[in-house]
Amino acid sequence: MPTDPEARSELTIRALSRGLRLLSVLNSRGEASLADLAKETGLPRPTAYRLLQSLLAENYITKDEALSTYHPAPRCCSLSSGFMEDAWLLEHTQEDLNKLGDELIWPISIATNAGTRMIVRKNTDIESPLAVRKFMPGTSLALLESASGKLFLAKCTAARRAKLLNIISASSDPMLKTESDRARLEKLLDKIRLDGYATHTKPGKYSEARAIAVPIKVEKKVIATLTIRYAKTAVSNKRAEKEFLPLMFETARKIGVKISADQRALPAFGLGE
Repeated sequence: MPTDPEARSELTIRALSRGLRLLSVLNSRGEASLADLAKETGLPRPTAYRLLQSLLAENYITKDEALSTYHPAPRCCSLSSGFMEDAWLLEHTQEDLNKLGDELIWPISIATNAGTRMIVRKNTDIESPLAVRKFMPGTSLALLESASGKLFLAKCTAARRAKLLNIISASSDPMLKTESDRARLEKLLDKIRLDGYATHTKPGKYSEARAIAVPIKVEKKVIATLTIRYAKTAVSNKRAEKEFLPLMFETARKIGVKISADQRALPAFGLGE
């Protein structure tokens, strides 16, 4: 083993590159033997074998001992889940998102869940003249620090909600502990389920910023959230809920219908066969 740091770094990068090459070939083929993978990647068989053992240990692939073939595992397939969601959301939401942004002027965003965070996938912040603080796609928001996160917690399955709340309760991250009173939080989530939407307010540079989120559903499953942000000094809560919510619910419904009708898109959201 080289003792020089640069030499070790080069070996690590080369091993990672080779492992990714193996994973890419296996993912495209669905199944392959050691000999097939070594031949297609151009790697020596001993090297390919060692890399495959590492991928097996990390649960990125599985092995059929009877046939001596390797297969991608769910963890490998999950590597592309964010990309797949982005791709299908782009195809099925862009038109409706832009139209809603033109009507309401305030910034609109679509987010999906990733553990204890919500990830902004699409938004109209660049186009909106009223977006004081612009969020870019990829922005990560804590569940309890966003309207989209609270909505997702309220609308996901009871088992998933319990798991997420247990993680939040055990976390030392102050951003996750805003609603530390479990009973109070459960009451809030009950209200969100009853209302069908969630809100969140936080201090802003010139005014308190408020957000309202509604669910985008496919086959009764919440696959994403649609959120509008606005300044409380410019729009009262009553006016926002009266004027914004009907258009937001209708836009979310249209997006859900489009995705439901596209059988190719469903697996990206854990739906379909």
